[in-house]
Amino acid sequence: MIAIFSDIHGNLEALKSIIKDIKNKNIKEIIFLGDAVSLGPNSNECLKMLIEENVKFILGNHEHYLIDTCEIDPYMEEEKKKHNKWIHTIIDKEVINKLRNFKNSYELIINNKRIRFLHFFLEKNQKYPYKSLNVFKNNKYLEIMESYDSDYTFYGHLHEGRYDCINNKHFYGIGSSGCVKNNKTFYYIIDTNLNVEKIIVEYDRNKFIEAINNSNYPSKSRISKSYFGI
Repeated sequence: MIAIFSDIHGNLEALKSIIKDIKNKNIKEIIFLGDAVSLGPNSNECLKMLIEENVKFILGNHEHYLIDTCEIDPYMEEEKKKHNKWIHTIIDKEVINKLRNFKNSYELIINNKRIRFLHFFLEKNQKYPYKSLNVFKNNKYLEIMESYDSDYTFYGHLHEGRYDCINNKHFYGIGSSGCVKNNKTFYYIIDTNLNVEKIIVEYDRNKFIEAINNSNYPSKSRISKSYFGI
């Protein structure tokens, strides 16, 4: 079995609960689909834990902001740039150097099916490697999904998540496990028969809120309300 989750976004308490539950199920391979940092109060700690636990770490856009700065993102607003530049100052430099060795996608063959894992749909030969989330607003996602040769594709970035099946190809947008507004987070399990199951776990939300209250960073009030319901 394989466990996957995405977009923990500095929510260390959610991450701890996810890793603990996965270990209790004796699952050997864990895949994280990117965006360990920003928004929540414990970005550096989340990065370190994912690396120390030998999780298969797929880069997200927020990891690319650490590696190449947020100026690479043509879609980013000025307020968000200020926040992401601050994030860069609190991450250990040796951790950023380790991120440089990680990739934008990962593939497996399970039961003769090609499985692709990525943070979001990729742009070719671009400094910023991801397509805009607007592909879901203008229906360009249909063309993108039709072009993929994988039987199953798992991606993050879209925090609310979604599922599509195009020409018998399955696309799981697994959502954000960190940007949750109650005391429950989640991850997914894929078994050898390619059954996909969402696992709900509880985390210490009071401790998470305490960490936010004890932190001071740009746009904290807006971020806390929008992404965490605080």
